[in-house]
Amino acid sequence: MEHRRRQLAIVAIALMVASWLAWAFWYFEAGDFSDSAVSGTYVFQTGGGTTAITLRPDHTFQQERSRSRETKYSNGTWRVFGEGQIAFSDGFVAFPGQFVGRDGTAYGQIKNWFGIVSITFSQDPDGLTLHRTRPR
Repeated sequence: MEHRRRQLAIVAIALMVASWLAWAFWYFEAGDFSDSAVSGTYVFQTGGGTTAITLRPDHTFQQERSRSRETKYSNGTWRVFGEGQIAFSDGFVAFPGQFVGRDGTAYGQIKNWFGIVSITFSQDPDGLTLHRTRPR
């Protein structure tokens, strides 16, 4: 009986340590919104067009939106704040449903799932999401 209790205690401790290590790994990796983690090219394609946004480590961006033989270009600056919030300077070509402040700043939400980075541009969590195709 004593041997069985010792085995159960060892298993319980091992599970607690493993869960803590998994949480710590997730916290430090998924919470990484540094310039190097966020920089890169993000792309979204639909039957009607393509959108590509390149975020550079110097906090500038270039945006290209092609739709029905019409292409719009914009560039400006970006910044990350809070828990993965991203803001784009005035001039960013906003998406339907995207929150844009009075000053023209457009906002999005970054998600970093162990190096698979995306930006959602809608207040709806299931809204328009661009996925990074190339790191900086």
